[in-house]
Amino acid sequence: MNKNYNIEYDLLISKVHRWGEVIRFGGTLLIEDIEDDIKNCIELLRNDRESIITKVFNKKNIADVSKLEIESVDIALLALVVGLDLSISEDDLLKLGIAALLKDLGMNKVPKEILNKDGALTDNQLAEIRKHPVFSVEILKELGFQEEITKIVIEHHERWDGKGYPRGLSGENINYLSRIISVVDGYNAIKESRPYRESLHGYDAIKMIIGDNGHRYDPAILNVAVKSIGIYPLGSYVALNDASICKVVGINKNKPLRPIVQVIINKNGSESKSNTIIDISDNNHFFIVRSVQV
Repeated sequence: MNKNYNIEYDLLISKVHRWGEVIRFGGTLLIEDIEDDIKNCIELLRNDRESIITKVFNKKNIADVSKLEIESVDIALLALVVGLDLSISEDDLLKLGIAALLKDLGMNKVPKEILNKDGALTDNQLAEIRKHPVFSVEILKELGFQEEITKIVIEHHERWDGKGYPRGLSGENINYLSRIISVVDGYNAIKESRPYRESLHGYDAIKMIIGDNGHRYDPAILNVAVKSIGIYPLGSYVALNDASICKVVGINKNKPLRPIVQVIINKNGSESKSNTIIDISDNNHFFIVRSVQV
């Protein structure tokens, strides 16, 4: 990735962190500045989407920034990738990016002992977590955001089958842009886990996504997302049937289960020095057995 993209990515995460601090102390945000940030993201994606997707799925730690804040940026970027491939309007792209970026501001109103708890949450704690879309909308209304944005935010945890929250909406009754965010949130479960949501790692998360069968996600949006992001996203890591560990460096849109990979760890466990590239779609000797965390 071009150095400028790395800088822009890290800067946006820092801004999300600062916004949370501002809100916790009763401050306000400038809507125009946030709109400019999303417009900049859209332009970055149009210029080099593959590098940005790779950045999203690369493991990273940023000092003094929570995983939740990093996730907000990652989900916003992936939502914009899908939105671009769905050919939604520029106005809808802007609304989608803003809503995806700010949808979890309400987590700042959830007690930290719940957010930071290791292990499973109690029913009461989970119920508190599930209030965060409502909290987010309260904050956004106070900041002066339009109803079009708050509607997307309040419905981003609704499910296609009606088993989501907070309202139990289903199918096309759910805001279209909220449905995009819902699918992308499923992808985020591949690389991040939370005790307060149904998060799965690696291949289990992938199976959940491709085998959804109209439960969580709008099938039409899911179909586009699979082609846009891939079953094994750029920058993620997989284990092959020969026990080697590889990094995904290319997506075959017509064969999403068979991406292009670069060998990182050889089958004997040694570090690869050859940087061998394998296009699994053209090589029947190899197949992916699982996703891995590196």
